[in-house]
Amino acid sequence: MLTEAFSLTILNVSATPNFDVTDRGFYRIHSLVYNPETLDLSIVVPGETTGFDVVNLINNNDICASLDVHGAVNLVLGYNWFCSFFNNYYHKDAGLQSADVTNYIKDYSSYKTFEDDFIANNAEISLYPNPVKSTLNVSIQTFDDEVMTYKMRDMSGRQVATGLNNSLNNGSGQIDATNLANGMYIISFESDYRTIIKKIMVNK
Repeated sequence: MLTEAFSLTILNVSATPNFDVTDRGFYRIHSLVYNPETLDLSIVVPGETTGFDVVNLINNNDICASLDVHGAVNLVLGYNWFCSFFNNYYHKDAGLQSADVTNYIKDYSSYKTFEDDFIANNAEISLYPNPVKSTLNVSIQTFDDEVMTYKMRDMSGRQVATGLNNSLNNGSGQIDATNLANGMYIISFESDYRTIIKKIMVNK
């Protein structure tokens, strides 16, 4: 039985533990041992019925059957860009262990919160020198199809500079700070996948 890992909503039932999954997310594969003559699985409505419903049906009707409620947790990353990002930053050499996937279920309430948090905590960017006098060097790992823009604002929120990914040649480039007054600035790098916000100081 295949379920969405957090809600245990049943997505599919099969005699073999093989399922085609097209959406990214956390899933569980459960073992259900039962007698078809005493447990009618036609009550399962994919996307509506949960594993808890099946357990309650078994318990409330004293049916001889057993469902592994915890199941085996699986992670489907989905997007090629996030798969590459995850493989690059996750334990780098150690690889992903089943215990780690199970811990993600404990630490997050949804796949989306896991993905956002993983990107935020593992995105590597280098801005130097900081403080900057005239030229700010930028180094950031970008994904194959990532188009990233940057915006710089002063502390009052006024935008003072902007640029596109092509000015950050494959994640490396320079930003001209010669026309900026001394002070603190907020610079944000944004793409369809993520936003990274940093502070820089201009001190000429």
